[in-house]
Amino acid sequence: MDNIDEYINEVVNKLKKILNVTSDRQLALKLDVMPSSFSNTIKRGLLPYEKILFFAKKEGLSLDDIFLLNNNSIIKQTIDNIDNNVNKKELECSKDLCSIQILNDEKNLITIPLNAYSNQKLRAFINDKKIYIIDIDDREIEHNTYYLIKSSETYFAMYISIDLDGSYSLKDDDNNIKKIMMEDFKKIEVIGKINFKLIRETFI
Repeated sequence: MDNIDEYINEVVNKLKKILNVTSDRQLALKLDVMPSSFSNTIKRGLLPYEKILFFAKKEGLSLDDIFLLNNNSIIKQTIDNIDNNVNKKELECSKDLCSIQILNDEKNLITIPLNAYSNQKLRAFINDKKIYIIDIDDREIEHNTYYLIKSSETYFAMYISIDLDGSYSLKDDDNNIKKIMMEDFKKIEVIGKINFKLIRETFI
């Protein structure tokens, strides 16, 4: 599934079915999230992952049942900062979780739900509150696809489009677009395709 909004809607609908509720408000209250906070989080293209994890653990729910989609593609988001009330080591050992190495940092990992990415060379790039999960084996440019790139020793997350004249359009997370010619694009290092992104927040 390419559209993260569609993915989030499907996860929300699956949670409603699992928890036997019909509205976003009811779901938010079940997850111990303020309905207004839940609504704002969904609108930003996010999910209250920590709350979902805690609820699933408390109720004995499988993360696969929540995050695994009908077409067997898997979650396109990640989790960081597990609450102290949950044993992080226990979560890391769960069959539903796996750890990903941080880009350019062999000593540190972050944990994400599900373990189906084991055959990919994934890395996590952290930029302030944003965490990007990158497949460093997938560097071939495809039209209108999300990549982590490096230019002048600085990393950028960009949607890259290939224009008819052979130039490239780069769009950042704030929808700012920059057009560059092929000669300049060759000077840019493509780190890998961004599979998904999380904005680290505290969900109330």
